[in-house]
Amino acid sequence: MTFSIPRLHGRPITGRKALWILLGFFGVILAVNGTFVYLAVSSFSGLETDNAYVKGLDYNTTLRRAAEQNALGWQVELEQGAKDAEGSLITLRYLDRNRRPLETLQVEIELRRPTSQDFDQTLALQAVEPGLYRAEVAFPMKEAWLLRGRAMQAGALRHSMEIRLWVE
Repeated sequence: MTFSIPRLHGRPITGRKALWILLGFFGVILAVNGTFVYLAVSSFSGLETDNAYVKGLDYNTTLRRAAEQNALGWQVELEQGAKDAEGSLITLRYLDRNRRPLETLQVEIELRRPTSQDFDQTLALQAVEPGLYRAEVAFPMKEAWLLRGRAMQAGALRHSMEIRLWVE
């Protein structure tokens, strides 16, 4: 029985060549993975909530506020319409449990990109008619956005919500 030594470009593969091929292969893998890790860590911290520990300790207050908000029976309807090529109109309609418009609210929205904090913006909506609050929004990037809305009445937070928007 005879064995033949594999050849690479006409030369036999020695132990030294095999070692360099193996080291080169894993070196490329490590370099690519290192680049991906660097880009992932440097591009977005992944931090969704500031002071998450403190907010976690205050979770019972959060549950109480949610129950109070549900007891109000308010309904919020979102309308997203195109204004022009650069912007959109965001309209929120606030109705009470009997579907009557809610007036005297101070409504504010925060628009956030789920993958980046670079384009976050906070806007105050203006009352355009009873129960109807509107703002012009310039979306610097298309695709997914997170809209967080807050309605204040007499200086107290009465309603908060979170909606995912898709901007095309």
